[in-house]
Amino acid sequence: MMNILGVKEREKLINLQNELQKYLVSISKTTRVKGYNGLTILRPSENVYCGIWPDDFLFPQIVCPGIITKDELFETIVFLTHSITKLQVVPDRVEPDGLPIMQPGWYDSPHSYRMPLHLPAAWMRLISYAEEWGIEIPQKDSWARIIKKSFDDVPFSCGLAYVDPQRPYIGFGFFDPN
Repeated sequence: MMNILGVKEREKLINLQNELQKYLVSISKTTRVKGYNGLTILRPSENVYCGIWPDDFLFPQIVCPGIITKDELFETIVFLTHSITKLQVVPDRVEPDGLPIMQPGWYDSPHSYRMPLHLPAAWMRLISYAEEWGIEIPQKDSWARIIKKSFDDVPFSCGLAYVDPQRPYIGFGFFDPN
C-alpha cells in the first residue's frame, strides 16, 4: 500500500500522537482511583463517573499501553468476572463495589430500557485485549456464554443491527443527554 503522507506530514502526525499520549497519561493520573480491595479503576471522567465501562476503561490503555500494569488489568478482569459472568447479558458498567448496572444512565432515571447494542462487542474487546496481554481469563467459558447470549440479544434486520424507530433506545455507543 502506498504511503499517502509525505515525510513532513508523517512527522507532524507522530509528534501530535506523542503529545496526545502525554496528555492522556496526565489525565489518567487524575481519573485513576483505588477501589475496593485496591482495585485500580480508570474512570471516564474525574468527577462524575466512577464505575468500569468496558470502552472507557480500555481505550486509554489501547492508545497508551502501560497506563495500567498487567497485574492491574488481571485484577480488573478477575473483579469483573465475579460481577458479570452469572448475568443474562453484559451490563452497561460495573460499580466499584461490584454491582453490575444493566441500563445506561443514572440509577433513578436510566436512558434506555435495554442493553445498548455495542456492549457485547465492547466487553468482548476488553477480554480479547487482556488475552493479548497474556492474561489468563478466569471462567473463560462463562465469559463466552454471556457474550454470546448478549450478541444473540442484538436485533438484526437485513444483516444490520436494528433499533425499532417506534420504540427507540440507545443503539451503538452512549448519547449522554446532559
